[in-house]
Amino acid sequence: MTSDDELYRVHNVFLGPRGFTLPWRARYSAYGLCVSFALVALAVESRMGIRGLWPLLFTVAGAVAATMWAEDFITYECPVRAYPRILAHEVSAPRPRTPKGRTVAMSAAAVRRRPVL
Repeated sequence: MTSDDELYRVHNVFLGPRGFTLPWRARYSAYGLCVSFALVALAVESRMGIRGLWPLLFTVAGAVAATMWAEDFITYECPVRAYPRILAHEVSAPRPRTPKGRTVAMSAAAVRRRPVL
């Protein structure tokens, strides 16, 4: 995503140690997000009893892919720390009550058809 605003055109990225730049550009939030995705996946794998080199490699690749997908939604207007709050507000938002005992049933006979020309 590119911005025409000069203030937000500069990305807060970690390029690597001085003199040894990394071959990719990633924001600081991406590193923390990738580590958290990997730790959650490793915890799930350990509870399931999955061990070995290949599952570890797939976990790391999956964490990188999930991070790349998540970073599409993370911007300067809506940072990572805003998404748990958004989720909490969405879950706890008041919803209109539906009357109990009301069942909706669909029937193919109720669908009107037009003749084919």
